[in-house]
Amino acid sequence: MANKKIKAARLKIERDADTEESPEEPQAAVIEERLKEQATRFRQGLGRFNLGSDGDEQQENPQTFADLEDIIDLTTETPAIHRGSKSKDVRSPPILSEVLIDHYDFDNSKLQPGSIVETKTLEGHQLYKASFLYIKHIIDTSDGIKLRGIPLTRVRYLRGRLPRFRNEVAMIRHIDNDDKRPEEVQGAIEISITDIIRARNCHFTNADFPQYRTVLGVYRSIAELEHQGVLMCRWKCTFKYRDSATRIAHMNRTRKSAAPFEYSIEHINAQEASRKRFTVSENGRFNAWRGGKVRGGEYDPENEDSPFRRPVVKVGDKEDSEQVIIAKKPGQRYTFGDLFCGAGGASLGARKGGFHIKVACDHHAGACLTYEGVFPEADLYKLDIFDFIVKFANSIRVDVLHLSPPCQFWSPAHTVEGVNDDTNIAALFSCHELIRRLKPRLFTLEQTFGLLHPKFEYYFNALIHGFTENNYSVRWKIVDLVDWGCPATRRRLLIIGSCPGEDLPTFPKATHVAPDVKKRGKKSHVTVKKMLARIPRDASQYDDMHQPHEMVRKSLERWDPT
Repeated sequence: MANKKIKAARLKIERDADTEESPEEPQAAVIEERLKEQATRFRQGLGRFNLGSDGDEQQENPQTFADLEDIIDLTTETPAIHRGSKSKDVRSPPILSEVLIDHYDFDNSKLQPGSIVETKTLEGHQLYKASFLYIKHIIDTSDGIKLRGIPLTRVRYLRGRLPRFRNEVAMIRHIDNDDKRPEEVQGAIEISITDIIRARNCHFTNADFPQYRTVLGVYRSIAELEHQGVLMCRWKCTFKYRDSATRIAHMNRTRKSAAPFEYSIEHINAQEASRKRFTVSENGRFNAWRGGKVRGGEYDPENEDSPFRRPVVKVGDKEDSEQVIIAKKPGQRYTFGDLFCGAGGASLGARKGGFHIKVACDHHAGACLTYEGVFPEADLYKLDIFDFIVKFANSIRVDVLHLSPPCQFWSPAHTVEGVNDDTNIAALFSCHELIRRLKPRLFTLEQTFGLLHPKFEYYFNALIHGFTENNYSVRWKIVDLVDWGCPATRRRLLIIGSCPGEDLPTFPKATHVAPDVKKRGKKSHVTVKKMLARIPRDASQYDDMHQPHEMVRKSLERWDPT
């Protein structure tokens, strides 16, 4: 009996050592618990939108951008000149060969490029309590030995954006958009040898958790495991700034509006793994998640009516078939899914981009009426998103999935409680269930910029958490859609995600600029006058959603449509 109790206690300790740690902030814990309950709610059929209209999306007041200045730079990625910042801070300048040393003996450990050391906690804004350094160079200076490398932090300090597994760490890199050097060069920092506590055993792997995870094993306690156990790094977190002046002001908190304009949390790939034994096939990761892919797109018009047969990629296959060039079949295209599709704005763009619109879903009757008239090729589900998830999502695959869940709750214009607030919150988190079931190679998500407001931080972090726990890499930023042809200033939060084994795309370059800016290959901003001129005078005869004569007239000063 005593042996059984000892064994049970031992198993509990091992489970605790491998269990996700709890959030330190009570509010974050409540929100993350709510997120985890969503799958159960879907199975029970809970959560419904009202059958009527959700109401028009509230207009975003430009004045509300002041509330966001402390967390994100609401300007473009074009470098700006700030007073007092003419001299550029050159980080990680080239090192003279005569001061570089190939190793350094520290406390019975041999430190060299590629080693990991534990350091005193690197106090600094946006360093997330980094306390490890991935050594790139060892420098012998007049002030003593310096170590240059990439800081690492335990994932539990990333405020919930990554699952909090013990002895898992992530790289932290701060990058300037106007610095063209490699990101690993820019992101390096320097610390003194006197700040080193000990050498640590850490491996970089592209394998998904829990493969190669650290287990209790020979360690007597969780504390000893954290103090001596092997660290595993699977992720890199990158913060991109317009220029060095913005980065310095943000890190030192000397200018409130200074902040990154783009963020990413990206899974380490096979080329970045530290050793061959910790490298797995990216094809294998992809296949384990999705069951293979059709290169060139899953839509094949010649076999449109036949059951879809996925190619099988061998798990652990060493050969990278992506290096072999193959010809696309006639008419072959990538498939596109548009959920919370509305009248089909995203689908229209995807069609123009060459995608085959495969599936769409929305519960709004009027929007669906317009959608099915414009996109007869799509399987349109006129359903509440929760019904779609439970009844149909498991049987559908798309190459690219677009998500545009209701945003009223997060909008800065949302000042009073609405009847659909709880359901809109659940709809945002339904995005996790949608990618789990449809398993897209890539997804895009569009939301109001208000989701990045400090009061919604834990909601946003929980949203990112739901993607990274499924090993999707994610990239996000606020963009002004006027720079892509929208006839009005419209800033939106955009997120791009890529599944295991798939590269994370960068954001596309803007296509439009202000009329007074001359830039080769760019069009001028689209004016309201130019856009309205495209609508026929008799449009109301053909579209019952377009009835301008029924709009309420207001006595306001005439607006210049140009």
